[in-house]
Amino acid sequence: MDVRNPLCAQPVTEACLALPAPVLTIGGRDRGLARAAFRARLPRQIVDRRSKGEMTRIYGRLVAENLDFLRPWLIEGRLAALGLIDQAAAEIELQPEALVWRGHYAVILTVAAYEGWVRTWEAHLGPAA
Repeated sequence: MDVRNPLCAQPVTEACLALPAPVLTIGGRDRGLARAAFRARLPRQIVDRRSKGEMTRIYGRLVAENLDFLRPWLIEGRLAALGLIDQAAAEIELQPEALVWRGHYAVILTVAAYEGWVRTWEAHLGPAA
């Protein structure tokens, strides 16, 4: 299925880029113009909310479901080999119990992204020192 979002159409994007920030943030609210424009079509809780939304549960599930992959990926990975990751601390933080009590899901996913970035570039350029 080819899904197209009309708000991402080039003319709409260009029109929004030409608007000054105070217009886009009507009422001092993030996405104020969009909220006002679509007020009649959005659920009240979206129009009135003040934050982007909570992603912790989603990050937590993603980390927990991939822990068997993430543990060796990070603990035995290139960042650890370069001394950028404390392997002993990673061993502790990547235990299911630690995830439940401390979380740090966003940090874990960020480090995993860096690990992937390093591995990709080393495949192209050769290993770092």
